[in-house]
Amino acid sequence: MSTPQNVKQERISENDVYQYLSDHADFFQSHSQLLSDLEIPHDSGKAVSLVEKQVSVLRDQKKQLKKQLHDLVQIAKENDSLNQKLHILAVKLYQSGSFGDVLALTIDRLKDDYSVDESKFIFFEDAGVGSVVDVVRPRCAIVDRDDPDFKAVNKIVREITMPVCGRFNAEVTQYLFDGTEKEVQSMALLPLAGESCFGLLAIGSYDKHRFHAGKSTEFLQKLAELIGCALSSRL
Repeated sequence: MSTPQNVKQERISENDVYQYLSDHADFFQSHSQLLSDLEIPHDSGKAVSLVEKQVSVLRDQKKQLKKQLHDLVQIAKENDSLNQKLHILAVKLYQSGSFGDVLALTIDRLKDDYSVDESKFIFFEDAGVGSVVDVVRPRCAIVDRDDPDFKAVNKIVREITMPVCGRFNAEVTQYLFDGTEKEVQSMALLPLAGESCFGLLAIGSYDKHRFHAGKSTEFLQKLAELIGCALSSRL
């Protein structure tokens, strides 16, 4: 008895293809999508015929559409993953007992679920946070809005109501992420607000392209609102 290993794979010849298409004249009616991928020369001498040019254009458009569809599918998958993680974070924040628990949980989830390199909370002195931030020092600080050292960051905070991304000057970067393992190359700044802005969450990346100025902030806004509500309800 012959085994699959002993059976030689039969080669399909041009005559086989010809005979098959002859016997199945309606093949391309049920497989019309193949027509756009076939390259059939049109005898027109050295000139390129209009038909060939049209087919070439249509083929290029098909490739572009396939790539766009692939990119959209990838974006949809990434958004679905982000939303699932955001839901899990919301549940865990709801279950957190104290202000300090929310801080610690947020920092851990940002690192584990979103591959965040660095994160730091900044709270304003008049927010009444007090000693509860000690649980996550040095990733948390209380500052006076009028502190000269905070001036560069405060200028940005005063002008934003939504998260902002980009590469900020050395003074801002050093103030927020001084002493990190690597140099932070880009960051996202998320204002934390209840009835009023009481703090800031800074998220830093060692990749200069991760938080570029043109990055969509829709997800970051949802994250800021979720964390801000969890914190303000425990003040």
